[in-house]
Amino acid sequence: MIHLITIMFYKFSIKQIRAFFLFLAIFIGLIHTWLLRYFIESDSIPFLDIGDAVFRGDFGALVNGVWNPIYAIIQGFFLFLLKPGLYSEIIVVHIVNFFTYAFALFCFEFFFRRFIEDKQEEEVWMWMCLGYSLFIWSSTNLITISGVTPDMLLSGFVYLASGLLLKIKVGLKNWVNFVLLGLVLGLGYLTKEAMFPIAFVFIILSFFAVPDKKYKFLKSVVALACFLLIAGPFVFSLSKSRGYFTYGETGKLNYHWYADRNVCECFENGFPGCSNLTHPLRVLFNDPTVFEYSTPFNVTYPLVYDTSYWCQGSKPYFDLIGQIKAILINLREYFYLFFLMQIVLLTSYLALLVLSGRKLKVIKDLLENWVMLTVPIFVMLMYSLVHVEFRYLGAYVVIFLLGLFSALKLPLVEEVQSVKKSLVLVSMFSMVLGGILSKDLLENRPLAQELKVNLRVAKGLQKAGIKEGEKVGVIGIYDDYYWARLAKLHIIAEIPSDEDISNFWIADNTLKTSVLNVFKNAGAKILIAGRAPGYSSRFGWKHIEDTPYFFYKL
Repeated sequence: MIHLITIMFYKFSIKQIRAFFLFLAIFIGLIHTWLLRYFIESDSIPFLDIGDAVFRGDFGALVNGVWNPIYAIIQGFFLFLLKPGLYSEIIVVHIVNFFTYAFALFCFEFFFRRFIEDKQEEEVWMWMCLGYSLFIWSSTNLITISGVTPDMLLSGFVYLASGLLLKIKVGLKNWVNFVLLGLVLGLGYLTKEAMFPIAFVFIILSFFAVPDKKYKFLKSVVALACFLLIAGPFVFSLSKSRGYFTYGETGKLNYHWYADRNVCECFENGFPGCSNLTHPLRVLFNDPTVFEYSTPFNVTYPLVYDTSYWCQGSKPYFDLIGQIKAILINLREYFYLFFLMQIVLLTSYLALLVLSGRKLKVIKDLLENWVMLTVPIFVMLMYSLVHVEFRYLGAYVVIFLLGLFSALKLPLVEEVQSVKKSLVLVSMFSMVLGGILSKDLLENRPLAQELKVNLRVAKGLQKAGIKEGEKVGVIGIYDDYYWARLAKLHIIAEIPSDEDISNFWIADNTLKTSVLNVFKNAGAKILIAGRAPGYSSRFGWKHIEDTPYFFYKL
């Protein structure tokens, strides 16, 4: 069977094989986009709010300590251009997401063409099988096509930067490549904060990648200058708004939350571990706790819109025990990624490693491939100190694995080459199948169907006469508030924890009335409950049909 498939690949030209894989990648992307078109997470909504604000002329919304601007601008542009209705907004958002996937594929193609330039002609088809299937698998299982986040867009910039680095390495060292490298890294940073330190690794590598010494330092300085030209205005604006130098607050917050044990819980009653919060949430009522956060953000849900604003003043610190725990948790994620999710590819690599017979020379072979391996290793080490999510790693895993395989030096023996072809094809089929029946599709398809409830809640509130722009309070948001964006409502206060929610529902009528008045005095016109006991309808609460939600007009 493997022999027949090998013969089939030999019959096709490189252009035909490339066209097949590009078509396959686009087809799989379209299928995922359609089947997951209703999927959205709480972290996605700030991007849509920022995009809306920008195209209303509020450019100050771009300066956000957590969410960098490019992805928000792209989504905002198409929402402004197409002006979708209540039912079609999420579909437009996912179509735009598909085009970010297509952009990432285009950028991968740029990188991959540079990668296979020095490969032997008779082996190019194997590299194409491996490379394109890796891209498909990574995009659908690690980054995910359903995720309304900037990670797919960022992967495109990572592929572009890596391709430019390969061009510089092989001697295509004209000034344009360094200018483009700096610009691409700058756009990557404007897509996601984590790219800021990674950009400096790319620039340092560009210095060492230049084959000759003439102007190499100056060319790397040009790349740095172009990066700062793009990144600088955002860094300056953000630093000015905070009163200290910062290129983003996400890294600091995540380090504090995941690597420190005495954590400042900015959103919990009493703010344990916090002593100097600049903008603590306003506590309107105790037992049950009611938080209010109507200013300064007039958006769907201010707490997630810029978490760093509410947590400003919390101080991350080095905690040895906490750091060790964080590293161990993240190593477990890496183990799952490489030893379980990619067990077929890893087994193939180890088998070829043994067949190479190079023993300790393998280390030398890997070091010679430093241009491919340095950035992915740096990124994985960086995230291992704080927090690992697979969507952060998509492009880096592809480049890392291609780097490992390209460092292999196998003997030109027919039996070994035959095993190599077989293992590559088995790995390809495994990854393509994993791309079609992806983790994204299997896990998020059921959730996408459940999230249709957001449409019903928004429609139910409109039928009840709730007007756009109204301020609302919530009892238990449960990380699902897309309904508020669809209905164009602004959440300004909430009863946050399960314990406080339970205390509210079991309280006597006098206490309940006091709590309702607190919400009303804060400016809320309506109170939304994600869940409510059946008897609540006897006390003025209205059930939203075909949903677990209730509302109460204040």
